[in-house]
Amino acid sequence: MKLYALALALLLLLGLCSCGNPIRDIVTQPETVPSGEPDLPDEPDLPDEPDSTPVPTPETEEECRARLTKKMQDIFGAAEPMENYSFTLGERMTVGEKEYYYGLWQRTIVDYDTQSRYLSTVAEFFITPDGAECYIGNYYPENAGNGETVVFSSGNIFEEINNG
Repeated sequence: MKLYALALALLLLLGLCSCGNPIRDIVTQPETVPSGEPDLPDEPDLPDEPDSTPVPTPETEEECRARLTKKMQDIFGAAEPMENYSFTLGERMTVGEKEYYYGLWQRTIVDYDTQSRYLSTVAEFFITPDGAECYIGNYYPENAGNGETVVFSSGNIFEEINNG
């Protein structure tokens, strides 16, 4: 019996030596212990509080123009149907210390006698890129260097509409 117990102890010792020490592996390298679950990639460290503030993406020139044109259509469309009207934004320009888009508010006129269509300018306007201010006025590019090239004929029409 003693010989049988000694043989079993030797077999156990040989088994432990050939496989390494599983207890030491568990204590020093827990990630190498097979758990029976598939290995998944480590998840990145996330902050305790998720950042709920959206990262603003810069607005492109086309998006800015579309937003401002839509604003003009909505404001003036509330007073009169806009089927025959269009708003076109031209170049950016500086008037005083502020930057504006120069725009045209035009109406499509149909001459039924000649079956021709043409655009008639209702007003020239100047709108800030943020859409906060808009002025009706005139643009005189031929006066460059010889006088005023932009003359506002009204106050901020958005304030007038809101206060009117």
